[in-house]
Amino acid sequence: TIAGFDPATEPEAWSEIQQWIFFAHGGVGPMQGLANHFRRAAPEKIEHGITRYTNETKRLYSVLESRLEGREYLAGPGKGKYTIADINLWPWYALSPSFPPHSLTSP
Repeated sequence: TIAGFDPATEPEAWSEIQQWIFFAHGGVGPMQGLANHFRRAAPEKIEHGITRYTNETKRLYSVLESRLEGREYLAGPGKGKYTIADINLWPWYALSPSFPPHSLTSP
């Protein structure tokens, strides 16, 4: 298999993996990166940037939380299966110094 599921025999699960990878690369990464910039690195405080990208990061994390409710992993039937999708999102969600899980309430 490639990244957890065989696309030839498990196309639905394979598609889920792809969707979560795109979610990470097109959503979490860019939005959290911009939130980090405006919250931590911008040379001047730009409230609109802080608010917009922090709120969008919170929204994206709520999508992850909804998906993982009652599950162990993002892709696959039942409780899911550990795949490249989980590996891909983990550093953003858990290891970022600016956005550790559940700490998006303060700038």
